[in-house]
This record gives sequence, structure tokens and C-alpha cells, in this order.
Amino acid sequence: ILYALFTNGRLTKSREENIKINEIYTPSVEYIRELYTKISDSRMLIKSWVHIDKISSTPDKIKLQDFHSKDYPALIDSLYKLSKDGTSDSHKVMLQNIDITIKDTLFPKHEYIMSQLSSFELYEDPFVIFEATSMVEDRGEVMEATAKTLAKINELLVDQENFIISKRDDMAASFDKIRNFNFIMLFVLILVAVIVSTILTMSLSTPINRTKNMLLSISRGIL
Repeated sequence: ILYALFTNGRLTKSREENIKINEIYTPSVEYIRELYTKISDSRMLIKSWVHIDKISSTPDKIKLQDFHSKDYPALIDSLYKLSKDGTSDSHKVMLQNIDITIKDTLFPKHEYIMSQLSSFELYEDPFVIFEATSMVEDRGEVMEATAKTLAKINELLVDQENFIISKRDDMAASFDKIRNFNFIMLFVLILVAVIVSTILTMSLSTPINRTKNMLLSISRGIL
């Protein structure tokens, strides 16, 4: 009974952890990677907004607008939902920090440039172009904000990947405990079997020997 309870408990826990890894932790990693890629791509899109796409509704402009209005809200919402179902406390804190950084720092810089260059005529204003260009240069405000955001997302990604590794290690350790317990139970069962066999042999040999001696005595005429 103890063996069954121990094994069932360990297997149930491992099964639950495996479900979480497949349905929560791993999808979370995929969403984080997607967020990293989209934030990285936004550097090219905002540069394109300043230097290339002077007319409205170009594919890159629409892509950047959709990222702000649709893609990012959907991504961060999915990550928040997954974080409620068993991710680490550090994961939750880092995710909130990334969300704040994007919404309060990076996106406002994007939106400022997008509003300053919202029509073809505004591209003819040298002061507007100069300011926007300086913001998207390699050491400009937008590029630095993007780099900091990417660093935070990468830190979150590493944290989540390490979290998954630790959970898988826990599962492996649990299976090792079950295996070791099986070896112990096997040894105990063999030992018990030997002891019981010895006791039975001794308990049976005594009356058999007594009967044998009695028969020998009778055969010799000794009553």
C-alpha cells in the first residue's frame, strides 16, 4: 500500500509538471521569442518610416501601426495569462517591467515620430526630419530604448528557459526516486522471501525429522 501511494503520488506530480511544461512554460518561451523578434524588427520599421516611406499606408507603416495596436496587445495579454498559471515570481516581475518599458518609453517615442511624419508634406520640413533622423540613428533615443527593451526581454527569456530546465530536472529527480524506491522494495521483498522460506523450511523439517526418527525406531522394534 505504501509503495502504491508513493509511486502514484510521484507519477501524478510528474504528470502535472509535464502538462505545465507543454501547455504553459514552453508556449510562454515561444511568445517571448516572438516579442523579441517584433521589437527587434520595429527598429527597421521606424527607420523606414523616417527615411523611406514618405507616403501613408505603405506596408511597413501599416506593419508598425498593427504592431502597436494589435500584435503587441495580443502578445502581452497571452504572456500575462500564462504567467498566472505557474510561472516564477521573478518571471512575473520582469514581464511587468518589460510591459511598462514598452508602453511608457519605447512606444511613445515611436508614436512621436509617427505623428511628426504623418503626412507627405511634413517630410518637407527640415527641422522635423532632423529631429526624427537623430532619434533613429544608432545612438538615438529610439535605438537606445529598443536595445534596453531587447536586453530585458532576453533576460526574461533566459529566466523562463532556466525555469523549464529546473522543472525538467525535478521530474528526472522524481523518476530517480521512484527507481531507487523500486530497488529498495525489490531488495526488501527478496529478503522477506528468504526469511519466510527459511522459517517455513525449519518449521517443516522439525516434524518431518521427528516422524522419520519415529519410523526408524518402530522399524528397529523400539517403541
